[in-house]
Amino acid sequence: MSASFLKAPSFSGMLSEDKKQHHYWTSVYLADTDSGGVVYHANYLNFAERARTEFLNLLGIYHADMMQKDTHGCFFVVHECAITFLKPAIFGDLLEVQTTFKKMTKVRLFLLQEIFKENVLIAQLHITLACVKNRESPTKIPHIIISALKPFLKEDP
Repeated sequence: MSASFLKAPSFSGMLSEDKKQHHYWTSVYLADTDSGGVVYHANYLNFAERARTEFLNLLGIYHADMMQKDTHGCFFVVHECAITFLKPAIFGDLLEVQTTFKKMTKVRLFLLQEIFKENVLIAQLHITLACVKNRESPTKIPHIIISALKPFLKEDP
């Protein structure tokens, strides 16, 4: 058993030292692949979604709580997504998803998510999340969530 295994991150991943980036690890399972054992392109969205959710969870922001009408009655949905595929992932690979919040407006969050295999960038996702109410109407991000996210923004100069 290696020392790195003993220091494995939690299920929710971990924040970088500067707390501007979230690191999340996931294995590639057979169900993630096509008949050739290569990760099916749409499954990169699943990896990114899990990483985003765990980042928010580490910050104390839970979608289920956000959706409750007596709290905020809103939640985040993917508004835009652009993916650049650089190298394939295959069955059995261990992937690291690095998530960085780049910018926030009144209604949207802009994120960069990069997926690595053995420290090599294999996919890059530019994601825009929108805060919606009643499952369809754009709404302002609640102040309590803005306050929780602001310290983790890494805006470009």
